[in-house]
Amino acid sequence: MTILAIDPGTTTGLFLFKNWSNYQITSFTSEKWLERAKNLENLLKNETVNILACEVSSMWAKQNYNYHYGEMIKLVGHCEYLAYHYQIEYIPVSNKYRNIWEEQAKEGSIRGLTYQKEKGKGKPKGAWYFKDQKLNEHEKDAVLIFYIYWVKFQKQEWPFA
Repeated sequence: MTILAIDPGTTTGLFLFKNWSNYQITSFTSEKWLERAKNLENLLKNETVNILACEVSSMWAKQNYNYHYGEMIKLVGHCEYLAYHYQIEYIPVSNKYRNIWEEQAKEGSIRGLTYQKEKGKGKPKGAWYFKDQKLNEHEKDAVLIFYIYWVKFQKQEWPFA
């Protein structure tokens, strides 16, 4: 079973899971939602995906409507349409508890996903890693979306270490 977890946005994070040793974490960036939608459509044309878990925001109603939120809403709608079109099960995952998930990951509760302080010029900054792969914020969010789908929705054990 192939699962695609998506963090939609100006930078769209993807976690494509085929099995515990075969997965990909990627992202793509574009200011235009239609370009991001086309990238997702091309991915789904080339991959057999059974489940599409997409982050939806609980904060949309609380935020002022701006260009980026409108673009994100369009992209989320397109994700749901693509799932319908390709006969993929669509699972919306609210980011209502994202801060809690991030704290769990920082504390080491989500095996494989770590936050590491990195030295550099000025104030130390942190970086997210899944296993040995350095992630941007959106890729980290896609991993968290997959984690929530797998552990909270499916009630399955998280085997990554």
